[in-house]
Amino acid sequence: GNIRVYCRIRPLLKEEIRQNGDSDDIHHINVLSESSLELLKGNVGADCSSMSGLRTRGNGAIEFSYDRVFGPKDSQLDVSCIRAFWSFVLGKQPVSIGETKAFAQV
Repeated sequence: GNIRVYCRIRPLLKEEIRQNGDSDDIHHINVLSESSLELLKGNVGADCSSMSGLRTRGNGAIEFSYDRVFGPKDSQLDVSCIRAFWSFVLGKQPVSIGETKAFAQV
């Protein structure tokens, strides 16, 4: 069978919006299309490919491709309309500085 990979960028929380100057924009992630996004990591220089094979751009962005990207403005209904017989959800959530908590749901 085919494995499909989806990306969901959650909306900012109220506290995050307040800390972001009352803006709900996520400045370090750009959704390029329904199937790709770029993560801005600072100025790296010329276009290059990393050892992991990820495509980097001169603006310091790394491009990622998925079967579907759901941005922060997509509703939960949009995301929950994906049907799958077997599904696995993997997420990462920041816990404190330098730490993340991974969780999975089958």
